[in-house]
Formats: sequence, C-alpha cells, structure tokens
Amino acid sequence: YDIPIISSGCPENHPISFYAEYWLPDYPLHIIKQGVIKIEVNGKDSTPPQISWIQVTGDNTIQAKLFDGSKIRFVKAKLIPRDDPTKSLDIELKDNGIDGDRSEDDNVFSKKIPVQKFGIYRVIIEAIDSFGNKIMEEAQGNYVLH
Repeated sequence: YDIPIISSGCPENHPISFYAEYWLPDYPLHIIKQGVIKIEVNGKDSTPPQISWIQVTGDNTIQAKLFDGSKIRFVKAKLIPRDDPTKSLDIELKDNGIDGDRSEDDNVFSKKIPVQKFGIYRVIIEAIDSFGNKIMEEAQGNYVLH
C-alpha cells in the first residue's frame, strides 16, 4: 500500500486524483477492483512531523530521518545515559549539509556529537514543523557513543 503526503502548501479545495486497486478473495481466482479516486483538499495541517529512523554512526554522528507535509523547522535529540538517567545531553540537529550533516535539505537531520565517555544512551527526538505541530518520541533500542 502507499500513503500519500499532501504538501501543506496545497491550496484549499484543490482536487487530487489517485488510482486505486484492491483484491477480493474468490477461489480459485480473485476479483480485482480498480478505479480512480478523487479527493478535494480542505482543512489545515495539524499533523506533526513523523520519524522514519534514527541512527548513531561510529564517528558519533546522530542522524534522524523525518518527513512532513511542510518544512520541518526544528529537531532536537535528547541523549540520556542508561547508567545515569539523571543526566542528559540536548543536541539540536540540522539539515544544512555541515557539522555532521551530509546533505542539505534531504530531511535527514544530523549533528556530530562532541566526544563523550563511552556509553549506551536512550534517545528522545523532538521535532516541530512550520505550523507549530510538534512530536516528542523516544527511539526504540540503545545507541552507543564513543
């Protein structure tokens, strides 16, 4: 299946057409239904950015791939040591092609983290889009810093 993302800049009442197909069971063959679906865009963007994946590379660069229908204006990573949850390190991630970010405007927000003591960390990502829609989500798994 596919999930379309409609730009927040799409004008009100703009028609969009999709081709759709689905199968119904009917032994020994299936019944295939298909056609064009037309929708009209209305309402306002109230969906926060979504996180595709997060990784920490061997050179202590944290990367987070996000997507949204509008421009993502702020991304922050909070790193919390597993062995001392009272401490944390807040890092603003950028998509500007410098300081650990490999490519500008690819929606992979990155930052090379200053040298830390070796440790295993939890990561919480906070992101805000151009309309102020916000997500704060803890990543699954453990992340190692050197």
